[in-house]
Amino acid sequence: MQSDDVLLERKDRVAIVTFNRPQRSNAFDEGMWAGLAQVVLQLQSNP
Repeated sequence: MQSDDVLLERKDRVAIVTFNRPQRSNAFDEGMWAGLAQVVLQLQSNP
């Protein structure tokens, strides 16, 4: 699952994590932390 606020893109062996909440100046809230945690779990399970 991927949030629209935290995006994961992979190019070859590089993972690019983008914070996509410009209306809130990319400020972190619980949803952003949860989205980042999900991305980290994805990267750990499939490096």
